[in-house]
Amino acid sequence: MNQHFENQAAPLALPLAISTLDRFVQEQGTAAQREAWTVVTGGLERARLAAEDRPGQEAALYDRGLEAARDGVHELAAGFDDLPFSNCPEAWAEKPFARICWYEDGGDPGVGIPARHGWNLAADQAGTVLQELAAAARGAAPSGVYALWTRTGGPVFLGGVTQLQQPFARITRFQSRFGAQREGWALAADQAGTMIEPLLAVASVDVDPPPAAESLLEESSTPGWVVRALRSALDRDPAQAAAEATVLARVLVARREAVASACAQLVPTGKVLGISA
Repeated sequence: MNQHFENQAAPLALPLAISTLDRFVQEQGTAAQREAWTVVTGGLERARLAAEDRPGQEAALYDRGLEAARDGVHELAAGFDDLPFSNCPEAWAEKPFARICWYEDGGDPGVGIPARHGWNLAADQAGTVLQELAAAARGAAPSGVYALWTRTGGPVFLGGVTQLQQPFARITRFQSRFGAQREGWALAADQAGTMIEPLLAVASVDVDPPPAAESLLEESSTPGWVVRALRSALDRDPAQAAAEATVLARVLVARREAVASACAQLVPTGKVLGISA
């Protein structure tokens, strides 16, 4: 038990001894002793402050180490046997596989874009294996026009046995030289004989403008209910009337589909569905 109390008191013994010695020197020591003691106490105080600040210093050193490791462009090496390729050139083993650099983006939490950070490919890949792979990929498809074929059955909107003998479209490589630099595949100018040709023809047809309200009101073939509805709509707010007419059109289309479906079910049984004109 005595040893336990001695261990408890040990941390207090040094500060107490220093305090006692400091009081003795200040009260009974000579000028030289007091000066020497000031040097000693100054050193002890600096040692105490350094010990208290050690976690902060270590954290700062760690942060500086991370910044130094992430700073600049780094070469990513791969051993000859580590490359996931067969029959690759021996020169690749002596080249860096790629160059990488650290990337950080704070994002925009206001619009749901999270912060991101990590290693990205550097802009300059000259002299790397990745540069040769990219060059080979670009050269794998030479310039020209290519036929794009669909899998068996073709698109659902263009089904048919005869159409399976046609390519879906013709494509060619492109590279923009203005604005943002882009490259990839685009539709070729000539789509004759392809499955997409009729779609492009339909898309290029000019839609006739709607008839004027006055001409519909004066036209004798215009149904009476349309004339009455149009005259009523012309007296209303145009935006509100257009919105209400859109809802009416959707309702009538839905009714048409429902009637057509009912007719398809009743006609085989010999029943007749009565609809007033």
